[in-house]
Amino acid sequence: VDVFRTTTPTQLMELVAQTVLRAAESQPERLLRLATELLGPRWGVVSGSALLIDYVLTITVSIAAAGDALFSFLPAGLHQGKMGFEVFCIVGLITLNIRGVKESVKVLLPVFLLFLGTHVVVLVGGIFGRAAAIAMFDVSPP
Repeated sequence: VDVFRTTTPTQLMELVAQTVLRAAESQPERLLRLATELLGPRWGVVSGSALLIDYVLTITVSIAAAGDALFSFLPAGLHQGKMGFEVFCIVGLITLNIRGVKESVKVLLPVFLLFLGTHVVVLVGGIFGRAAAIAMFDVSPP
């Protein structure tokens, strides 16, 4: 194949790296199996541990940000309950993940639909609430 003759080693390495990154984003469990088969069980454990740490940090940082956002509009006297709320949410998400995908979807689907519904209300309200102001702008070509 002529592609490999004209490709520099750097370009080939970048192609391989991009392929592995896309595989990791779409199906991380396959990447763990690939690492174990190609590099040995030790590197499979290392990549599995890195993935677990990534999941844990993603959940904790997301919950901490949500706690900050939710408690930012509450009175200062209620801020002492923020840590308890965040721990409760983390334990709840851990419990949902242990129970499985089907149970997680049953619990989180109403929250997701509420999220979507509020965004639709805000967007439609913003568009129709500002319709008169939008109509004042002359968008015809000069």
